[in-house]
Amino acid sequence: MRKLVETGFLAAQPPRRGARGAKEIPYLSTGLSWTLDSCGDKGVEQAVLEAYLAEIAETGFDGVHQTRLVVQVAPEERAELESRLEDLLEEFRARPRRPGAERTAIYLATYPST
Repeated sequence: MRKLVETGFLAAQPPRRGARGAKEIPYLSTGLSWTLDSCGDKGVEQAVLEAYLAEIAETGFDGVHQTRLVVQVAPEERAELESRLEDLLEEFRARPRRPGAERTAIYLATYPST
C-alpha cells in the first residue's frame, strides 16, 4: 500500500474506527494511468486482463463502448501502428484537467487475429 501511495496510484482517506475499534485507513484509487510491460510473463498479462474485466464488472456495461477491428499490416508496420496509438493516448493523457470533464478509461490490446 505504501508504494502505491508513494507512486500516486492510491490516496489515503481520513482514518476511521473499524467494527472492533481498530483504526482503519481507507484508500481510494487516484485514477492514475499506467502501462505495463509484462516481459512475456503470462501471469502478469492474465492479471492485467482480469483487472480490466473486474473494473468493467464494477462499472457496469451502460457506459462501455466496445469496438473490435481487424486490420492488415505488414510486420514492419505493426510497430508503427502501436506507436501511433500510444502517441495518441499519451496526447490525451497529457492534457490538463478541466472542470466538468469526465474521466474516461481506455483498455487497448493488440493481438494476432486468425
